[in-house]
Amino acid sequence: MLILTFHAALGDSAIQSRATYFRLCADATLRGPDNALAATRFNDCWRVGQRLFRQMDCAGPVLLRVKRTPSAEPISMGPYKLVRSSGGLMYGDDVCLSLHTPGWNGKLDACHEVSLLDAAPKW
Repeated sequence: MLILTFHAALGDSAIQSRATYFRLCADATLRGPDNALAATRFNDCWRVGQRLFRQMDCAGPVLLRVKRTPSAEPISMGPYKLVRSSGGLMYGDDVCLSLHTPGWNGKLDACHEVSLLDAAPKW
């Protein structure tokens, strides 16, 4: 099970969500299972309900499935202990992955879609 955490400014409380996977979409949304809307991008922040958050991270192990364009074959990256999105870039275990977050202010080189998948062993 993945644990997604949204972080606000210092002193503000974070919020968490759990799911088997999350998907960052080209339309600036973050979706969970059954295509359920978890968050949207708004003014370089993540909007969850009426609150804005500067950073999102996902604790795993997390396997990334990346589609650079709508018709591209997905590539896999990871697994990582922690994946985060901050400032429009994605990081795996605190190393920049050179991936722009999908839907980030119309960046032309942004990925079309990034799925965060639970890479924990299934017993």
